[in-house]
Amino acid sequence: MCGRYALPIEPQDLPAEFGKQNLAVDKVIDADKSTHHRYNIGPTQIAPAYYIYTDNKKDKLQAKHILRYMRWGMIPKWIKSKDKMSNYPTFNARYEKIGENKLWRTSVNQRCVIPIRGYYEWVKQTKPSKTTKQPYFIKRKDNKLMFLAGLYSRSILDGDEVYSYTIITRNAPKCLEWLHDRMPVVLDPDSEDFSRWLDTGEKKKWNDVKDLLKIYDGKNETLEWYKVDRSVGNVKNEDAKFVEPLVGIGEFFKVKQGPPEVKQEPLKVKQEPLKVKQEPLKVKQEPLKVKQEPLKVKQKPLEAEQKPLEAEQKPLEAAQEPLEQPLKKRKLRKKSL
Repeated sequence: MCGRYALPIEPQDLPAEFGKQNLAVDKVIDADKSTHHRYNIGPTQIAPAYYIYTDNKKDKLQAKHILRYMRWGMIPKWIKSKDKMSNYPTFNARYEKIGENKLWRTSVNQRCVIPIRGYYEWVKQTKPSKTTKQPYFIKRKDNKLMFLAGLYSRSILDGDEVYSYTIITRNAPKCLEWLHDRMPVVLDPDSEDFSRWLDTGEKKKWNDVKDLLKIYDGKNETLEWYKVDRSVGNVKNEDAKFVEPLVGIGEFFKVKQGPPEVKQEPLKVKQEPLKVKQEPLKVKQEPLKVKQEPLKVKQKPLEAEQKPLEAEQKPLEAAQEPLEQPLKKRKLRKKSL
């Protein structure tokens, strides 16, 4: 979101600042109504908005670049009395709701930009004793004016003409999410989106112009941010030190992305996995060849031992023969008898 910003430039000097960025200012209106605040501008205060008014004279369109001082916080056109003004905050218009909300939708053809030096955001810091908010100031690195996309309205309150404006916000980019989840839409005056956003020559619907409002991506690194004095938290306070880096505690940080504190990242040692060539252990495991020959028992001696046995048997047979012979003789004797 954007609820506080700084524009430390006097009304009479502001057109010259526009000239430094090749922006014409044809007319300055209601500069005498400007708030006396320059370093701490808040809602309901009077500050400048820049728009192009197209006048049709003699069938010829004439564009005038107007710098008008308006009330921050849009007043609906249908409100006719200050007593009927709602307390509903209208100093920011959410990009996602513009096509749905009647207040924003009816003002799509009253597009403007709000010149600022920078804006403030707060970060909660929790301490053992209490929780505090630390303000940061976001600005361009080259110290030129920033231009925030906005819408304005013209109302008649109790018979008086009142101009008021709102600042359009979108999701914060990654480099600023730590600070806040919302961020005002920043338009670069050198871009085509800037020119087309201010070109109100033809009536258009929200869908015709919404793509002109892009989220700051941080790639071009045009912005920077740093801590500032906590006194800026009180909208009644006004001091030039509010836009200066906090001395003694927060030094000036030119941060590309992320919070401005010194980011102490763990030492990144590139630990590559140890590449040990672990080849499989090749052990030549051949099958155990045990020469298992059939057990040859030398049986020859056994055969030798058997032979004598046969030899012994032969005499037995020989011995039997004489036995048979006497028997024969006996038979013969019997026959002779």
